[in-house]
Amino acid sequence: MITRQSVRWIKQAACWGRPRLGPNNGPPSGMIRKRRLMDRCHCYTTDSATSTRPRAEGPILPKPTIIYSDNHILVVNKPSGWHVVPNKPEEVVSSKEGEPQSRNTRTKCLLTQLQENRLGGGSQKHFLKPLHRIDQPCTGVVLFAKTSKAASRISKAWKANKVQKTYLCLIQPHNLESLRCNSISIHDNNSNQHHQWWKLEGYQHKRKKRVDSVRGWSVITTPNDPRQDARPVSIRWRQTQLISNVLLVETNQGARHMIRALLSQVGKCPILGDSRYGFNNKSTITPSSSYRHSVALHARGIVLPDDLTLGTTTQRYFEAPIPNRDNIWRDAHGHQIQEQHIQRALEA
Repeated sequence: MITRQSVRWIKQAACWGRPRLGPNNGPPSGMIRKRRLMDRCHCYTTDSATSTRPRAEGPILPKPTIIYSDNHILVVNKPSGWHVVPNKPEEVVSSKEGEPQSRNTRTKCLLTQLQENRLGGGSQKHFLKPLHRIDQPCTGVVLFAKTSKAASRISKAWKANKVQKTYLCLIQPHNLESLRCNSISIHDNNSNQHHQWWKLEGYQHKRKKRVDSVRGWSVITTPNDPRQDARPVSIRWRQTQLISNVLLVETNQGARHMIRALLSQVGKCPILGDSRYGFNNKSTITPSSSYRHSVALHARGIVLPDDLTLGTTTQRYFEAPIPNRDNIWRDAHGHQIQEQHIQRALEA
């Protein structure tokens, strides 16, 4: 007996090919059941000839841009939303031949994306070793090594605190006074006299606190050292001249969430969009939808030491422009900040 439900299944199966029913005119089986389940979940495979809609695997992320590339190093400007290294099981890139094996064609791993585009070193153009990391919601310069010798030499200089890193971050103007109160005024002989630099110090503890199951673990940074296992961390910062809510941060250290935790937990000045470390979307004039996937912390540049030998590589400073289409980069009046505005503010 063919019921009305069976007729509906036959009509739906006719759109995919020959109709096929299960035992006793029951529900469809095999490929038809799979395609119907995929249609219900709005998931379409890339090898399907009849598929016209894209796969539902999350938002499409902006493409990273190449800043510098030679036979030894690769410098990339990472957009927000990308993991530098694999962070999930479907982002694992391991195989016997060294070929990247990713089960997700829209992976959020920057390392996998670069390897699939054959931008690495070696005979297969797959050798890439990330020399540092920046957080997923942040943007800026990421340095990769294309040879094991370059990775060893740069990593040695990194551990010796010989690599200088520059960051740009957005804050709320009313938190600037509390940041000054918790910082130490310093005098810089290498810069102009009208630039006032400040130093912010703290101690990062090994123990961490878990925010939730999605965002993972957060670090704890305090102004004093109540425990012996705490790690001393410090940054130096100054306010830009033309854009009051943009800070220029410099450091030669590297630790998990170091700048974000120092500014929020010690300086009492969280970065815009950093809800993990105390930023409140309701307290700003910019719509909260701009801060869903981005933190206004940008790795502006990296300076390698002059005594570092990298074959034919002579360039030592690498700079990345701020993202143009990220709504989080706005001044205190709500106007979009462009790269030319940042350059004028840093030169003033």
